[in-house]
Amino acid sequence: MGQLGVESGDYGKLTVKPGTPFERGLVIRVILHGIFITAATVSAYQFGITTDSHSKGMTMAFFVLATSQLIHAINQRSNIDSVFARGNAHNKALYCTMLVSGVILAFIMLIPTLRRFFSLTTLTTLEWMIALGLSLLPLVLVEITKVIIRIRHEEKAG
Repeated sequence: MGQLGVESGDYGKLTVKPGTPFERGLVIRVILHGIFITAATVSAYQFGITTDSHSKGMTMAFFVLATSQLIHAINQRSNIDSVFARGNAHNKALYCTMLVSGVILAFIMLIPTLRRFFSLTTLTTLEWMIALGLSLLPLVLVEITKVIIRIRHEEKAG
């Protein structure tokens, strides 16, 4: 069972008529968010193979994909509101799940036996910083799209 189900609803959500599961805005958001995560992951891979090897690229891509998906769970709390606009501790189940997943990812990345099992390699400090930055890129880009959506909603309402 997904932990997003314990989220409190958006203000005014019940005043909006329900749409179809494939409404235009939802499909566009899913595609756009997928492009953001894909771009970050491919960029990590490209950096890794350019500066070192295929193995380094795969390791960086693996980390960016896994981490950006964890962070993206926070992005999905609202289609309009910023992730920074709400209190940080109201969905403890989501944060606990993210923490456990992050710890598992850290074990895979840092414990040599697990790293070898997943065919990963070690990262330098610079590579870690780049991978972390690329992991945050989808969050930043989704936040920018939310600002654009809020501006459009205000223009329509005003």
